[in-house]
Amino acid sequence: MVKQYSQLYLDARRLLLTQEEVSKLADCYGSDLNVEKVFEKTRGWAGCTDFLFRLSENEKTLEELLNSYEIRTYIQKEVFEKLDENVQRIIGNASEYPWVNVELCEQIWGISDAREQLSDLYRKGTLLYDSEKQRWCTIPLFQRYVMGKDQDMVTVAKWYELNGYILESAQCLKK
Repeated sequence: MVKQYSQLYLDARRLLLTQEEVSKLADCYGSDLNVEKVFEKTRGWAGCTDFLFRLSENEKTLEELLNSYEIRTYIQKEVFEKLDENVQRIIGNASEYPWVNVELCEQIWGISDAREQLSDLYRKGTLLYDSEKQRWCTIPLFQRYVMGKDQDMVTVAKWYELNGYILESAQCLKK
């Protein structure tokens, strides 16, 4: 008898911890880290959240942990470098600017399948999505580690300005 398997599609956001689960994990480790701030930075990314609490046994602050070699290496080697080059490029660009949308990705970076790529990164939990404004931004955890803009700030600032996003244009020029 041959068994047939249907393809299982699991949205990675289902694997993200809730703030309550992050709190329970902190209790398990006896961590004194501020649970709200850990959740804010990781958005419930389970591997990194667990890693932060394990490292917090050395009585470091959250900021010290986020700047530690161990966390930087984990994000770079275990997450970012395992993504394909196009996806790395999108996350790198998204981490440098206030937010990205399909038009910005297509017009500035020439990413023809931007909607699919951005949606996929959202499903994987690496980007946040504002459905009302139809734009994405990198979760705070990645903003501090992932660098790699393809265009200079002035080019992107001009794009924001031409499309009516004056505040975002100013934020680019401020960097």
